[in-house]
Amino acid sequence: MKSKTGIAISLVLLLVVLLSAHPGCATTKEIRVGLLLPLTGWISFLGNLQDCSFRVYKNEFKDKALPDGRVIKFIVYDTACKPQDAILMAQKLVHNDKVHQIIGPFLSTECEQVFPIVNQAQTPIITAS
Repeated sequence: MKSKTGIAISLVLLLVVLLSAHPGCATTKEIRVGLLLPLTGWISFLGNLQDCSFRVYKNEFKDKALPDGRVIKFIVYDTACKPQDAILMAQKLVHNDKVHQIIGPFLSTECEQVFPIVNQAQTPIITAS
């Protein structure tokens, strides 16, 4: 469990560094980070592990703000291991939720479809794929 917590904390610190330069984050008290995870589908076990890591972070730091007073809010959507679902969820994160950063999707077939959407919206994205 300590290694999952360490990974989650490291990832959040990376987000803070990346988002500090994002113009939309400078004036907001809440940093919205979208997560596109395969919570259902053929590799859902990996998506559930990622989701568990973010829940560990939220439980560890739920009442704590960043040094500058801002808080991080994670918005999680399931891609179901389907590129079409990843497209819809990325559009929702960018246009409806107005996230400052996206983590995911996990599969390269999803990334191929999502990258043009987030690039056009100029939303930073981090993926392991």
